[in-house]
Amino acid sequence: LDSLVYETGRSTTHISQAVAFMTEHIEARFPWLLDERSLSSFAPHFEQFAAKFRAKGMPMDDLIAFIDGKLWAVCKPGRFQRVLYSGHKRVHGCKTQGVVFPNGIQPYPYGPCHGSTHDSTILRDSKLLRVMHDVCRGGQYEWPGAPGGLGKDFRLFGDSAYPVSFFLWHMFKGVMSRAQQLFNADMRWRIAAEWGFGKICNLWPYLDYRKKQKVLLSPVGLHLKVGNVLTNMHTCLYGSIVSHTFKMDPPALSEYMCGGPYYCNR
Repeated sequence: LDSLVYETGRSTTHISQAVAFMTEHIEARFPWLLDERSLSSFAPHFEQFAAKFRAKGMPMDDLIAFIDGKLWAVCKPGRFQRVLYSGHKRVHGCKTQGVVFPNGIQPYPYGPCHGSTHDSTILRDSKLLRVMHDVCRGGQYEWPGAPGGLGKDFRLFGDSAYPVSFFLWHMFKGVMSRAQQLFNADMRWRIAAEWGFGKICNLWPYLDYRKKQKVLLSPVGLHLKVGNVLTNMHTCLYGSIVSHTFKMDPPALSEYMCGGPYYCNR
């Protein structure tokens, strides 16, 4: 904040208050960018997403996005250390679930969850598979352009920590056949999920600085969700490594902010 004092003509206290106000404003003013509507609004483009992945030689005809979990390290809290401690990473933290489309947009930033929570548990709590079911086959989360669903099942792809369902596949593990080994090799582009988290860290390094992420003293979860939205806004304006890799332009900023073309009259 000290580097902004001269440019803004405000004290560090005022700048800090302005940042806090804007993060709360984004959550209150644009809730559809933080919940399942941020994913279902892209339903008209699912076939285009699948075509971009097929062009990269992936052995899935109906893949639309990659999914992964991210542990954000936080300062050791004075309370609730057990639920925030991740035995796998051996650090205290909060976990979020991330989904990335081939156009670089990361919809539905679900979280934060306890650092000790498994990725499959976060998937269940987020009801992401229910959202995919309703978008593809019709239901509560369908998009207005297709009341009965899309008429076709589309799928996500994650690592072996996730369960298998009609709408989610994962990497093979253990003793694998030759075909399974080739499948895992062809799905190497799932690293795009990590690219999405990496862009958030590069744009907002404060979120990745554990000594400043103090649970119970600052709104860590709000900062993580708003950081995801701001990163999507940056992608709409300048693109990202994901959109360049899969050669797919992100949506216009105005279209993203209003929740897609089918939510402009909100």
